[in-house]
Amino acid sequence: MNNENDFLGRLDERTKSIQLILERLESDLRSSSDNINKKIDFSEQRMTKKIDELEADLKENYVRKDHFTPIQKIVYGLVGLTLTSVAGALIATVVNKPGN
Repeated sequence: MNNENDFLGRLDERTKSIQLILERLESDLRSSSDNINKKIDFSEQRMTKKIDELEADLKENYVRKDHFTPIQKIVYGLVGLTLTSVAGALIATVVNKPGN
């Protein structure tokens, strides 16, 4: 009988020890989970802020394609006209060589 009481006492102590360990683990998991949630929230806020900054930067510093296309056509036309004029002048110089 005494042996059984000792066994039950040791079993009870071990059970209480395991219960304390589990409670500590639960507490650690909750604090870790809270920390992870805070980090996720912080990262989400940072990303949202960066996206807003990029959108503002795009609106301020870059031209949309539909606004750029007419200007592009004008500039390309002027460059083409200039290069054609230079090429024509070179050809005219070669064809109308003095001394012919």
